Amino acid sequence: SGLLACLVLLVVGADAGSFLSGSLRWRYLEGGATGPVKVRVETVTYWSRDFSPFVGSAPDGKLAVGDTVKLSAQNTVVLDFGDGETTFITGTVVDVRTTGAVDWVGVHSVHLKEYASRARSESLREIFEGEGDVRDSNGKTFTIDYLPWTLSLTGCCRYSDQQNDPDVKFMVQATVNTAKARGSPDPRTLPEVHLVSLTPAKSSFTVASPLPSQSPAAPVPGVVRWSWCPNVVWTAPTWGSGAYAPTIDSMTGIVTWPSGVDTQGTYHLCVHITANPLDQAQGVFTQTDFRVIVQPLGTEVPTLILAPHGTPGAFSMLSPFWISAHVGFANSFGIGGSSNGTSPLSIVTGFRGLGSTLSYQSANGTLSATLSASPPAGYEGWAALCFAVEAVGSPGVSGMGCINMNITQDAAPVITASAPQFQVSQLGFRLREGQRLEALINGFKPAEEDNVTVYLNTSGLEGAGGFTPVTVGNNASSLFVYVPPRGDSGRTNSVCFAARGAAGPLRVQEEAVSCLAVEVERCVWTVREGESLLSIAHALGISWLQLWNFNKRTLRRPDRDLMTGDGIAVGQPYEVQRGDSLYNIAERFSTTVQRLLALNADLSEGGDLQVGQRVCVTFDSC
Repeated sequence: SGLLACLVLLVVGADAGSFLSGSLRWRYLEGGATGPVKVRVETVTYWSRDFSPFVGSAPDGKLAVGDTVKLSAQNTVVLDFGDGETTFITGTVVDVRTTGAVDWVGVHSVHLKEYASRARSESLREIFEGEGDVRDSNGKTFTIDYLPWTLSLTGCCRYSDQQNDPDVKFMVQATVNTAKARGSPDPRTLPEVHLVSLTPAKSSFTVASPLPSQSPAAPVPGVVRWSWCPNVVWTAPTWGSGAYAPTIDSMTGIVTWPSGVDTQGTYHLCVHITANPLDQAQGVFTQTDFRVIVQPLGTEVPTLILAPHGTPGAFSMLSPFWISAHVGFANSFGIGGSSNGTSPLSIVTGFRGLGSTLSYQSANGTLSATLSASPPAGYEGWAALCFAVEAVGSPGVSGMGCINMNITQDAAPVITASAPQFQVSQLGFRLREGQRLEALINGFKPAEEDNVTVYLNTSGLEGAGGFTPVTVGNNASSLFVYVPPRGDSGRTNSVCFAARGAAGPLRVQEEAVSCLAVEVERCVWTVREGESLLSIAHALGISWLQLWNFNKRTLRRPDRDLMTGDGIAVGQPYEVQRGDSLYNIAERFSTTVQRLLALNADLSEGGDLQVGQRVCVTFDSC
């Protein structure tokens, strides 16, 4: 819980501003088309750690990660839900930076809000093309237009060192419409984004703002749209107009800072992100306000390297890659840095979400770090994690790099089976009696940290020869051995397997069960060691000449060509006709019902035959 610290921002004097960055996001929790709707609203704000009213649990008496902060600020920092309810912010310190020009603290707050309805208002508008939302008794078609609820986070004041809008009130907004969206975009930029003046290669960055509910694939352009905040004061610096104004790409969120003029200094930007316009998420947006620090031309900046799941690779600030994470597991990936100097390097992070830890080592201008994220339930979907690398004691800070992380709920394993020689479908196999089936049974869960157990879930199966583990981990497998007995010819046996992941908090312990269909071929036997046509014919109750007649194409020299392990025909298939029974089939082929039952394990004396069903028939010995 940490120490409770009370922030009182005294709005007096030119040095009053302590606000650095802020953003809003929300997610749907429960409620339907009518009646109240509950959502979870979250704010992330960054403030100067050196502001004197901050008192915390750190050794220097200031705020530390885990401390609780009440942002009272002379009643100026207010979250307005848009329905007449307002609240002050009480949050938890989730990030502290003590190595920059401005030391900061990041404060995360969560508010469970119940609205009276899914949007502030709804109205019908007649349309003449398309399906629409409503059709009346006269056949007219209407669409529903929604006016969303508007969230506003306001306060005072912006940090004093900014070259635009210092010491003035800040505001970020978001809108709530659960009829059209299950959440807002989730902006996660660093509170300070570093660029280098007059350097085109170091004058662009992406405002990472994935929509949590988008499809489970890499975020793609067009799912959200970016623009500048329309209702936020942004005073352009003397250079910041016309050809030298910053621009933002509406489809990708890439901000291009002017590099044709010297812009070194500190500024703030406010970015407006609209949710899923291609799905007509009417009016759903959120905003993020952050600082841009333009370093002087020639500043040596480190290189940021991101390595998801241990695969190193240089990172492009303009092309965020994505990784998967799973509720209930520690999902790790690597972060690295390098520089031309020997100064130790440090990682600069923004809000990483709940349940994450960061550890790293740095020496001789290199850095190696691991971020372990353990997202809790309720945060499924897309989120962004952003980083930079700085040289401690030197002015250079790298550009911002972000990873889009797709968080999924834990689920039961997926079971598959493989035995290519006999496989006829995903979970179907066909072989004759006496053949040896070796099927690899696999239980898979995406979380690499999981440990899946796969086991045989069928007992008393004649011919089952063992179930032996082959691999372990989240992609575990075991070898199933099965040799069907002669008495199973013509029968399809069901062999079931189960798989379960390792136990742990928030993990799904649902057991997955899948069954193989093992069809034992009809009318074919496998020759055992020491058997001959004569002995097999005797076992069948037919003459060896009849048996040879079934196989004369392959057994031209019956005494020499018959080999152990061969499959030989012991009858011929007959297709059941309308009106057939075991008795008239036996009579037609001069055999007995008992002989038919011996050759067809799936038949019973009192059972019904189906038209088109296959039956193995042979003749009694004369």
